[in-house]
Amino acid sequence: MTEHQGTPIKSILVVICVMMMCSLPFAHSTPMHLMDDAIIEPGPPNAGTTNLTVLSTTYLNGTHSYDDLYVGCGVVSCGSIIATGDLILNVNTLTVMSGASIIAYDQPTNTAGVGGSIQMSTNYIGNGAGGAGHTSTGGNGGSASGTNSNGGNSYGTGNETGSNGGSVLDSNGNLVSSGGIGGGKIIINADVIEIYGTVDASGQDGEQGYRYQNGSGNGGSGAGAGSGGSILMYANEVTIGSASGGFVLAKGGNGGDGADGDCVQGSVCIGMYDGGHGGGGGSGGTIDIRANSAANLSISSTATISALGGSAGLGGAPYGTGTTGTAGFSGGNGTTTNGIWAGWSTSNPPPPPPTNGIPNPCIGGGTNATGTIVSDVLEVNDAQSTATQASVLPVSCTELSLHASTDIDYFEVQLVTGVRYYVNVSFSHAIQDVDVRWETATGGFLTSGTSVSDNETLSITATQNITSFISVFPYLSFIGTTNPITYNITIETDNPGGGQSLELAYVNIVNKTSATVSFADLVTNTTYNYSTVVAQDMLGNASISYNLGNGTFNSSNSTNYAFGVNFSSENNQSTLSVRVFLYDASGALLTTGYDQIDIDMMAIESTSSTTGEINLTNLSVGTTYDLQWMVYDDRAYFSALMANNSSIASALNASTIDQQTYTFTPQTETRDYNITWAGPTTSNFHAFLAILSVNGTVINFNNSENFSAFGRDYFIPQLPSIVISSVSSSVNSSTNDVTTRGLDLVVGDTYKYRIKILDSGNATVAQSPLTTVTATYQGMSLGTWNYTTPSISGTYCALAELYEVDGTQRIGDTMCFSLTFDSDFDGVANELDACPASPAGAVVDQYGCAASQRDTDGDGVNDDMDDFVNDPSQWSDQDGDGYGDNPNGNSSDAFPSDGTQWSDQDGDGYGDNANGTFPDAFPTDSTQWSDQDGDGYGDNPNGNNADLWTNDSSQWADSDGDGYGDNPSGTNGDAFPNEGTQWSDVDGDGYGDNPNGTNPDAFPTDPTQWADTDGD
Repeated sequence: MTEHQGTPIKSILVVICVMMMCSLPFAHSTPMHLMDDAIIEPGPPNAGTTNLTVLSTTYLNGTHSYDDLYVGCGVVSCGSIIATGDLILNVNTLTVMSGASIIAYDQPTNTAGVGGSIQMSTNYIGNGAGGAGHTSTGGNGGSASGTNSNGGNSYGTGNETGSNGGSVLDSNGNLVSSGGIGGGKIIINADVIEIYGTVDASGQDGEQGYRYQNGSGNGGSGAGAGSGGSILMYANEVTIGSASGGFVLAKGGNGGDGADGDCVQGSVCIGMYDGGHGGGGGSGGTIDIRANSAANLSISSTATISALGGSAGLGGAPYGTGTTGTAGFSGGNGTTTNGIWAGWSTSNPPPPPPTNGIPNPCIGGGTNATGTIVSDVLEVNDAQSTATQASVLPVSCTELSLHASTDIDYFEVQLVTGVRYYVNVSFSHAIQDVDVRWETATGGFLTSGTSVSDNETLSITATQNITSFISVFPYLSFIGTTNPITYNITIETDNPGGGQSLELAYVNIVNKTSATVSFADLVTNTTYNYSTVVAQDMLGNASISYNLGNGTFNSSNSTNYAFGVNFSSENNQSTLSVRVFLYDASGALLTTGYDQIDIDMMAIESTSSTTGEINLTNLSVGTTYDLQWMVYDDRAYFSALMANNSSIASALNASTIDQQTYTFTPQTETRDYNITWAGPTTSNFHAFLAILSVNGTVINFNNSENFSAFGRDYFIPQLPSIVISSVSSSVNSSTNDVTTRGLDLVVGDTYKYRIKILDSGNATVAQSPLTTVTATYQGMSLGTWNYTTPSISGTYCALAELYEVDGTQRIGDTMCFSLTFDSDFDGVANELDACPASPAGAVVDQYGCAASQRDTDGDGVNDDMDDFVNDPSQWSDQDGDGYGDNPNGNSSDAFPSDGTQWSDQDGDGYGDNANGTFPDAFPTDSTQWSDQDGDGYGDNPNGNNADLWTNDSSQWADSDGDGYGDNPSGTNGDAFPNEGTQWSDVDGDGYGDNPNGTNPDAFPTDPTQWADTDGD
């Protein structure tokens, strides 16, 4: 932290007391301005009266009020205010120093605009989760199809928290990757806001994807990011950043990356694994920063004000021939605005600067040449945020239009307490009824006009200074449709001529000797008086001020008036201010304008533990100065201060480790110094301090008397140390080396150092001799030491040790490395390699053995030759059908040369596979194997169930041997299967047709007769 201005020694003590929580009296007081700024530029009405200093992490939620809120850095850490949800600060002064922060998260979780969560399949495949929306939509998660649509919707008006991104669940609904949390809402109402650190309401990043139990497999999807929240700052004066720093952020978080598909070491992976899809980025939020004048709004070019949308999560890389995951989509950008508002009053916010967005004359042009009603010249004024500015009155407009049923025209009017206002809107009721509503900026009802005539007339008397809005809109009947219509409007007051003008005064300091003064929104043809005052507040409680004079002017036909002023100023580190007072002709104060600049004379910076820079500017050429610098131990200073009854000079004498005074007479306004001091011996906070004074004057440390300039920079010394620049670790070299250098060495001091090589058990395996060296510069090289390369694989560390000449050990350094000795280059260290001579290029297992070197099943055949590596009873499969050739082994092949057959249950030499070569139609009957006609009876006449008719599927048996089959339904069926002399019975009477057979039928065609005893 570098300071250029203020009450230096008091500042030293204040910083220390804040860190030590002490309370000390001071005779030194802050210089007073000519006028009390608290009266002219008051803070918010609900600011508090107590102070709060934050030097560590502090949790605040809800609304809090303070006089002065300071968020800075202590000895150990910087302060941070953490809010979950809304944080509303009403303060007179807010300061956030470099390194300090105010951060807000969304809690409880906002339900609007939430990114879509996803559930992956059992093999960890699924789309990326969606980013949260807010000001814009959230980014969609990535998907293979490209049709995923799960980004959160936009919502709100810029005054709410962000939302959460979508999460990633497994197939059982368990959380795998969390969506990012949305940013919170921060509202700061203040007189003065100074941000040199960070104010952050950004959404958080979505969590990356994971593989199932981090093992082999597909990459999981990335989670969606949270959206940015809202930051609203309203103050009289706002400063963001200085020479560097200053961050106001409401950015969307970044989507989580999809995990890589992978096969972890030691796993057997066949095929491919896909990379996971990326999550969507979160939408940016809203930032609005307002000061009461352009001169009071200072945003450094080095400051960062950002509400950008978050980046998309990347797709994961595949394993093998898998597919690369698809990246998600970025979130939409939020909005950042800064500008001017009216500032605070003692009772309520005053009206902002009155401006008109209305042309003169105001002819709306709501009807075109063909008579069609179209948008008028005041569009787009369909919302309060885009309302037509109508505070300079009276206003009179004709031919304005309501060209659509959704067209609502808004007019913004600043109301002044005690003034009565009138609005008249005229139109043709026969064409379309028009209504009018008058309300406050927060929606509070003032009055309305809802008659059924051709005019709506409204009037109110303002009871406070507020912003109001008049809305003109078509009445929407139960039919639900409207007719386009034109209307006329007048807005005026009960002031003379119906007018209203709120005069403004502005000051712009150009440089140390000139400024411009301007007045705006004057009443025409009116006489005004003014006076201008210059003040300069310097170090040492010195202040000068003088009146540049009074003046009178008449505004004539203009509402603006401007002039320039010239003045002289002291070349001292100070605050130069110019204030103008505008009065009416009777001497009543109307308004004031103010501007100030800092006249800096000194920039100071500690560039290392023993060096620093001082840059002087705005010097008086020809004046002889004394520049005194010193470096002191902050803790020793405080202890001495307590012991010497608050004597700052004595405390500095007791704690200073080095100092010097230069006397010079500058020939130009600038001068630079590079300073080197003795090295600190403790790691306490130290201060590099400089005081510029005019030669011959006596400075007073207790009250800064006769200080022309002052600067101080705190630093934590880096004690002398040794740093390892590099370590070589080649297993192919018999020796390797370690290169070291010094860091923050004190030039001229003597040191000793040595280097060790330690194994994983911290045992020393090599060590350099203890070497003595005298420092020639802070970061001098300490050379390179060679060590004998260890012969065993493992993790080793190089340890560099540094000692003072008296043996006091200083800060060392460590750099670790791995050595892997692998004689056969198979990727497995020799110590773990069960097969140290694997063939070149062969794929090996975790033991370092190739297939040609291992016999997994122990059958005497190596795996590269064994068709059945896990079955010791089989090793060969000539025909490749998956059945072993060993007839005595498991799943043996009965047909080792026939890939279509392998089993023969009945042992008849025909295979059981019906689709193979020479299949067995009767796999469990060794006497049969063929059935040509498919009737289920074998073709082997000597086998079981032999088929007498091998080519006739309808017959297979002839019990009586007469040549006719027993199947009566088959070909040539036997009507008498057990009677060899009969086979036919045409008339079906049970007597055979063969007259020579048994029981012949005498009447073969007459079923009623079969015997003819007498033969007649």
